[in-house]
Amino acid sequence: MKKAPISWTTVPPDSRSDIRSNLNGSNTQSGIPLTLSIYAYDSDNSCAAMANVEVAIWHCHGSGIYSAEDVEDTRGETWLRGYQITDSNGLSTFKTIIPGWYAGRTTHIHLRLRSTYDSTTTGGTNTTQLFFPQDVIDTINTTISPYRTERRAQTQPRMPAITSTLEKLMAGRCSR
Repeated sequence: MKKAPISWTTVPPDSRSDIRSNLNGSNTQSGIPLTLSIYAYDSDNSCAAMANVEVAIWHCHGSGIYSAEDVEDTRGETWLRGYQITDSNGLSTFKTIIPGWYAGRTTHIHLRLRSTYDSTTTGGTNTTQLFFPQDVIDTINTTISPYRTERRAQTQPRMPAITSTLEKLMAGRCSR
């Protein structure tokens, strides 16, 4: 089974909002355009917007391949990877594409937020994944290229478990 690349060192060193291509603008990835807006709120501080939080995302392209991975023969590529610093409203926005999938995993985007900085590489971090409604993904995977060439994702997230866990974590906090 393929493991998702979660190394923080594979996120490009330059902040950028459009992550569809390499840092130099080459090798733009095709797929369904997606504008992803992510807000950071401090649930321990009356849900105040968090400025200056580093938000990084990375995901595979429409056919399920990641950039910056030796095993994918994409070493040196930086497409579909990037980070931004949140503004005074706690917002960061990325221009990307809907990712594909690979065996053993459903369609997802990796997300990492870092709010404090210290001598470690993990200080003040939270890492998670974003998932898509399965009915939408099923439609995409059966009708739109390059996604349809990969067939239907074999693994679906256990959405009730994910939703239930998130609801318990956020009960009474930061509802917008």
